[in-house]
Amino acid sequence: MDEFVAVVNAARGNVKDMVLALGLTGLRPSNVLCLRKDEIRTETIQIPPEKMKNGRWGVIPVSTFVADLLRQRITNNDSDYVFPSPE
Repeated sequence: MDEFVAVVNAARGNVKDMVLALGLTGLRPSNVLCLRKDEIRTETIQIPPEKMKNGRWGVIPVSTFVADLLRQRITNNDSDYVFPSPE
């Protein structure tokens, strides 16, 4: 836990949000980087089978903190992605 807190404290901006999403959901980095707005639900993240390693729907429950973080990111960008690339 100490290492996670240290990484969160060292991260800034988009990277900090990604680190929080990774650490608090248990998702793989590829799932967080490719997370689309339409995959965010009120209390879950629903990842389609084609993006999951096991080929089945991924339904990941999220805390209120993570749900608020993701909603804020969705509101603050025009992309279809939660963590859009600047490129």
